[in-house]
Amino acid sequence: MLSLLLASALSLSPAPRPLQGVVLVAKGRELTFSQGDIDAPYVIGSVSKQLTAALVLQGVDDGLWQLDDPIGRYLPELKAPWASQVSLRMLLDHSSGVQAKGQPLAFNPGSRFAYSNLGYQFLGQALAKVRQQPFSALVKGLYRRCAMLGGSPITGAQEQPDGRLTPVDTLALMPREQASGTLVASARDLWHWNLCLHQGNLLSPASYQAMTHPWQQRPYRWGQLGYGFGVQLQGSEVSHVGYVPGYQSLLTWDRGQSLVVLESVSWRLDDINRAFFHEDNLRRQLKDD
Repeated sequence: MLSLLLASALSLSPAPRPLQGVVLVAKGRELTFSQGDIDAPYVIGSVSKQLTAALVLQGVDDGLWQLDDPIGRYLPELKAPWASQVSLRMLLDHSSGVQAKGQPLAFNPGSRFAYSNLGYQFLGQALAKVRQQPFSALVKGLYRRCAMLGGSPITGAQEQPDGRLTPVDTLALMPREQASGTLVASARDLWHWNLCLHQGNLLSPASYQAMTHPWQQRPYRWGQLGYGFGVQLQGSEVSHVGYVPGYQSLLTWDRGQSLVVLESVSWRLDDINRAFFHEDNLRRQLKDD
């Protein structure tokens, strides 16, 4: 019944745009629906932040640092006066106020939510320092632990204002922004990630609870969301959306059910409902089922 419902949702006519990618739905360890090649690797955008957050929390579990430690303790090359005021916790939940290197904070650290990719890049740099390994090596270890393969991503394209799709130089994106948005995974990988993260195989109970606590509130097109550490929270659903040039993604976990949508096109954002039509429609179908 679920397969018929999702297949019907994907064949809506007329849809405002095609779905250029793969869909996976699973209940626990059982695959219940898929469309496309679930083993093809994609750049996963800001879903990457879940993995970075988990690595930070593993550092807490291992006694390497505390969430309220200032980022400047681990990145002394940050000469900004705020480096001693902005904590790992604030970077994780986007309450740091960090805008750009060499610029003052947008607001008093910890006072409100403002999404910051740079904050997660700082976390990736700090992880490399404290673990004395490149961030990419830490990610490989996490992939091994969670039965994820990764790989080289399929070619992505960006929709232009005139509707043309132009290829993206994926390799130019990847090295500098891994911790915030350019990790690579397949739909099967992200299903395995959900199981690894949410079934108690990765973090201590205290760290998992901290990760999935709504420390901040985020206005969103789905309504008001809580934001934990690299995760969006609404009711029983834990999620994140990704968008980088050439790719967009959605990952949800709701009472043991995984939804993964990966696309190799970044659709124009001048109409956000069109850009994420299939992601939002599939999510809605599952929540209504």
